Amino acid sequence: MRIETKPIVLLTFVAMLLLALSSCSLTKGKEAGERAVAQFHNQLNAGHYHEIYAQSDEGFRKAASEADAVALFEAVHRKLGTVTNSKETGWHVNATTGEQW
Repeated sequence: MRIETKPIVLLTFVAMLLLALSSCSLTKGKEAGERAVAQFHNQLNAGHYHEIYAQSDEGFRKAASEADAVALFEAVHRKLGTVTNSKETGWHVNATTGEQW
C-alpha cells in the first residue's frame, strides 16, 4: 500500500511547487501592471497625451490615429477630472501569454 501512495505524494508535492512558482511570476506581472496604471494616471493628469500614445502598444496605435487618441485622452481628463486614486476591482491573467484581460 505504501508503494502506491509515494508517487501520489511526490506528484502532489511537485504540483504544489509548480503552483507556488507560477504564482510568484504572476504577482510580478501584477505589480508591473499596477506601476503602469500609476504611470498612465500621472501622465494623464499632467496632460502628456502624446507620450501616452507613443508608449501604447502597436494594436492601439493601429486602431486610432494620434490625433484621435489625444482627443480621447483630453475628453476623458476634461470630463472625469484629475485621478486622485484608483481601486483594483479584480484581475485575471491569461497563463498562456501572461497578458491581463
